Amino acid sequence: MSKKKIITAAAVSLGMLESAFADSTNCFNGLFVTGVLGGAVQDTKLIPNYNVNTSSGYRLHLSNSGISEGVDVSLGYAFSGTYYVAAIAKTNWSDISSSILDGNPVQSTNSISVNLKRGFSWGVGGKIGYVMGGKFLPYVGVAYINTKWKSQANVLLNGTNRSNSKSKDLDGVGIFVGSEYCLNKALTVGAYAQYNQYSKFNYTLPNANGTTFAKLSFKPKDYSAFVTVSYKLDSLWGGIFK
Repeated sequence: MSKKKIITAAAVSLGMLESAFADSTNCFNGLFVTGVLGGAVQDTKLIPNYNVNTSSGYRLHLSNSGISEGVDVSLGYAFSGTYYVAAIAKTNWSDISSSILDGNPVQSTNSISVNLKRGFSWGVGGKIGYVMGGKFLPYVGVAYINTKWKSQANVLLNGTNRSNSKSKDLDGVGIFVGSEYCLNKALTVGAYAQYNQYSKFNYTLPNANGTTFAKLSFKPKDYSAFVTVSYKLDSLWGGIFK
């Protein structure tokens, strides 16, 4: 295919996109930046595996709540003014830290102390919805999530004490459901709830000779609820592809 034909085809395709996104009759069409503020609950299963005197089936839970905030960027379009689809990028900050001190992992003279902290999170995904009355949009979505976790642990076992700390970015899947209401062509408000499930987080507490003293396995998850305010960026120049 000649360069001229390629350029012509690209121009036609761009023109079709322009026609689609130039539909200003639907206030959910376009590129949005969204401020997100709410709360989150961290709930993590901790499975300690001790090198000696292992307690079979021993489980602990770390749980805490706190403030969570973020910024989302989305590009959406409502086909026929009703059937909505969007791509979304998500960022989130929270400083939720949960701790546990358990005095009986194997014997009453032993103990385990663990602190787990959730940090910066980002993700990419999509959402679908149905525009009702031109102003109300209920939706559901799914996203790949990547979150930084930091753990610090201390284990006392049979008179021997070992400590270690580790940070790791964990992959996860987020599922969210919410709604938005259109105030005008540039501004929407809404709320959504999200559940995130992460991959397993393992690390060891070594003996002085390098052998394994204890191994800890974390299975983090969190629940969050947010209120949102969204601004249509392309309203600044009259249309995303204009």
